[in-house]
Amino acid sequence: MKLNIANPSHGRVKKFLIEEEQKIKLLHDHRIADEINGDNLGEQFKGYVFKITGGNDKDGFPMMQGVMTAERVRLLIGPQHSIYHEHRRQKRRSTRKRKSVRGCITSNDTSQINCVIVKKGAKDIPGLTDPESELPKLMGPKRASKIRKLWNLTKDEDPVKFVIKRSIPKKGKRKTDRVKAPKVQRLVTPHSLSRQRHKLAERKAAKDRSTEQKNAYEKMIAAKRDATRSKRLSKLSKRRDEPAGAAGAAKPAAAAAPKAAPKEAKQPAKTEKVEKPVKKVAEKGAKAAVAPAPAKAVEKKPAAEKAAKAAKPAKEAAKGAAKPAKKAEPKTAPKKK
Repeated sequence: MKLNIANPSHGRVKKFLIEEEQKIKLLHDHRIADEINGDNLGEQFKGYVFKITGGNDKDGFPMMQGVMTAERVRLLIGPQHSIYHEHRRQKRRSTRKRKSVRGCITSNDTSQINCVIVKKGAKDIPGLTDPESELPKLMGPKRASKIRKLWNLTKDEDPVKFVIKRSIPKKGKRKTDRVKAPKVQRLVTPHSLSRQRHKLAERKAAKDRSTEQKNAYEKMIAAKRDATRSKRLSKLSKRRDEPAGAAGAAKPAAAAAPKAAPKEAKQPAKTEKVEKPVKKVAEKGAKAAVAPAPAKAVEKKPAAEKAAKAAKPAKEAAKGAAKPAKKAEPKTAPKKK
């Protein structure tokens, strides 16, 4: 099994080959982000503590954090995962892909483990932790606040003068070395401050412009509303003033008369069934009944006339009942000659 150990402080990475089975077994069944004690791996790693950051299996498939298995699985991986890589010829961008991935637990199939030094031991590892192996940083800090922090500068001092520059040796046709300096970021200058003030002034002017337009629009709407209201009030006042004059009073009466006539004509004549009163008169044990009169269509008349008409048939019936009935004379047979 291969063990890749990285030293971030020196910027170095070194690979070690472990062939003993007992030491290899001690590296099994560990997850990513677990810490390993270096005393079990040999005397040169005595006192060191390593942290697992990843690894590969025998076929080169990488380990993935969060896949809680030691086997190889196929997963849909998107742009948010570190294993995902977009090809430049790919038509659809940011699409998920199904890829084979090794779980985050080390096993017998794991051929390489990547580690980082968490704690340094008593002895230096040659080519990894010794002072000679330390690589200088190519570029210094770029942000103004970090440059001030590095050199302990005050606000009055210019951080551009304290930028760490690097020289590129001459090459080809170039006869002299080339010096490169980073552009200081987030640097506060009079020009940047004036730009900020200009932006604020523009924003304020736009706000004032919008408020003026809003007020003008509200005034226009209020004027239109007042005009429509005044028109309605004038119409109402005219209607109220018209019936006060004589000519105005005659006109509505004449206009109302023809309208009322057709309404009466349209209404059909109502037929009312009037039943004449019946009186039972007893004479010599005989009872005479008077039949009711047939129903007739009666036009609307005053209540006094109706009552008089209804009383006439009753009186006539009473007179007829008072007269004595004539006795029928017996018929005599004609004499024979």
